[in-house]
Amino acid sequence: MAKRGLIVTYYFPPTGGGGVQRWVKYIKYLSRLGWQFTVITSPHETRNPRDDTLLREIPQETEIIYTPSRTVKPAGSIFKFLRNSGYWQRWLSAFIHITDSRKKWNRQAKKIIIDQISKTEYDAVIFSIPPYSIAFLAAEFSGKLNCPVYLDFRDPWTRNPYKIYPTVIHRYWDSFREKHTVLKVDRIISAYDSLIKDFENRISGFTGKPNLFLPNGFDEADFNEIDNTPFMPGEGIQIGFSGSVYSHLNTPQILFKAIQVLKKKNVNVHFNHIGTSVYDLKKWAEKYGVGEQVHLWGYRPHKECLS
Repeated sequence: MAKRGLIVTYYFPPTGGGGVQRWVKYIKYLSRLGWQFTVITSPHETRNPRDDTLLREIPQETEIIYTPSRTVKPAGSIFKFLRNSGYWQRWLSAFIHITDSRKKWNRQAKKIIIDQISKTEYDAVIFSIPPYSIAFLAAEFSGKLNCPVYLDFRDPWTRNPYKIYPTVIHRYWDSFREKHTVLKVDRIISAYDSLIKDFENRISGFTGKPNLFLPNGFDEADFNEIDNTPFMPGEGIQIGFSGSVYSHLNTPQILFKAIQVLKKKNVNVHFNHIGTSVYDLKKWAEKYGVGEQVHLWGYRPHKECLS
């Protein structure tokens, strides 16, 4: 008889992105080891990348339950003057919402969780974060079910360098919630061994708690199916970056300045960005005189990105 797992995660196909792939891949391979999963997730939002190809990797017996539409509008859609400022949109959202703006989604997810555990006997219930507010659900159900509750950290919480804290009070309150939640949940899963060690050093009472280091790794099957045709948007050195460019950390100016300096020395360097950016990268590239060497491909399906 197959073991049953219930996964609660906000991001799941057809939504795309790096964080989505973690549980897509674990479902794919754990299903081959005798597990059957039900996934509770949110419907796709138009402002998030979409990748329908990831749905093809989900076993047919996997049940996916999408909650009704909900969530908070981005700050930029409410305050017009913020529409061109990614950082201040995120700052205002962080100021208004502690721990994040997805807390209201928990109400929808909780109803479905209660319904599922009332009619199905699960061997494990897994809550995957971010959004970090999902951790509150994990803490709420821990110790109340006939199976272990796991809190899966795809990213660090309060130590995440991309997380914005408008004031000291915001940081303190979020840190308090993190500590309380981590100590209350049955078990911790982390994509990073360093996160587990950080909790051991920073949170009294965490040492000895059941935890599991479960890295992301890679799916070898992805590389068996990609197109190996050389991808050369121009002659010279090719730099590729797949991911998001944020407005307050991984800014592009230093890179574009370096490409400018090398261009003057007749060293041709091309930068290829696959993903989304808060910055107008083309505008910055042209400012440094390297517009023809910066190529923006936008979001691409997972396997196309690998190609």
